[in-house]
Amino acid sequence: MRPGISGVLSMRLPLTDEQKSSATTAELRVYIEAAPGSGKTTVAAERYGTTRFGIFGGGRGVTAVSFARSARGELASRVRRRWGIDSMRWPHRVWTLDSLHRAIVQHLLRSGAVAWPGGHTEVSVVDSWRGHPGSRPRPAGAYIRGVTVNNGTVLVTGGPAPHSGTYFTQAQPYRTQLEAGLCTHDEVRQVLDAAIASGSPLRANVREYLRDAIKALIVDEVFDGNLVDLRLVWLAASSDIPTTLIGDPWQALYAFRGAQPQLVPQLLTKLNFSTYPLTQSFRFESLQMQTLAEALRSGAPPVGIPNGTALDCDVALACEWSRLWAASDDILPFSFGRPGNRVDAAISLLLDQVIMSRFGALSTLGPDAALVLGLEPEMLRTDGP
Repeated sequence: MRPGISGVLSMRLPLTDEQKSSATTAELRVYIEAAPGSGKTTVAAERYGTTRFGIFGGGRGVTAVSFARSARGELASRVRRRWGIDSMRWPHRVWTLDSLHRAIVQHLLRSGAVAWPGGHTEVSVVDSWRGHPGSRPRPAGAYIRGVTVNNGTVLVTGGPAPHSGTYFTQAQPYRTQLEAGLCTHDEVRQVLDAAIASGSPLRANVREYLRDAIKALIVDEVFDGNLVDLRLVWLAASSDIPTTLIGDPWQALYAFRGAQPQLVPQLLTKLNFSTYPLTQSFRFESLQMQTLAEALRSGAPPVGIPNGTALDCDVALACEWSRLWAASDDILPFSFGRPGNRVDAAISLLLDQVIMSRFGALSTLGPDAALVLGLEPEMLRTDGP
């Protein structure tokens, strides 16, 4: 006999009161605002289990989504360890958001609501057009080929690149790939965006699919959502599907993917989400670190950078750009933003190498910078600039 949800929580994990409340609430629209180190993934896994086994009835599946495959893998691992492998048996699933997009578009194709070039009712989705004849690297904003939906038919169109990457600029080689049943996640998002746009006759088809397939939706790192993602979340929540959004407005990482964190508060307000804050952090080793982190999140400038004084540190962070320029001469001010010219791109590549040598990680903007300079991003990863 399966114990009650509160019993499972108390005997398996030492959760805080905040974590328990956010994981077990029966409210239909929940926003969990998770500060850094507050156990966000732990709570996401708890929320998955409580919606899977106890809070909401119905035979449909719980769907938890995140943006990156690594984050999806970590959440799935936590769910398996916490609730057992059966917790993710179909129709329950932990997916990337791209996987959910793809499932919806495949449904539209199989049902005949949307017609793909060449008559395909299944499409193969590749991560990039790299290596396909006729494609080439293009920076964000360059003219590229894409798709749209008109009267239920997928058509080739053109417009600015949403982010740097490999694209087609000529219609015929692009159409050849589509007619072979191939596309990337960009085309999937373009079809989905057209389907769920206000006034689209396909919007009802997508709403019906969501209601039939999902009994509860959990979205991790919601502030990384782009316009298509947030429109889909809006459609699910407004269709009375229990929806839990988890994230931190200060930790939006996917600007290159078109993230629009400024739209999330509007969604939360207009659909009357209840907020459950997770304020206790387990990441900081001292009360001073916790206090400084809270002050930074509130916008206060608790620590000044000494003017003209060398700092014994690897990285200096500041709330205001001017503070970095007025600091020590051994501090190189650098903002987090897509490089818009060759000078910015060259500095980005320099930073990329510094981050790799000092921290063993790649910077987010390295590939963008390479494309601005006309270099192959993959070459930088192997040979360096």
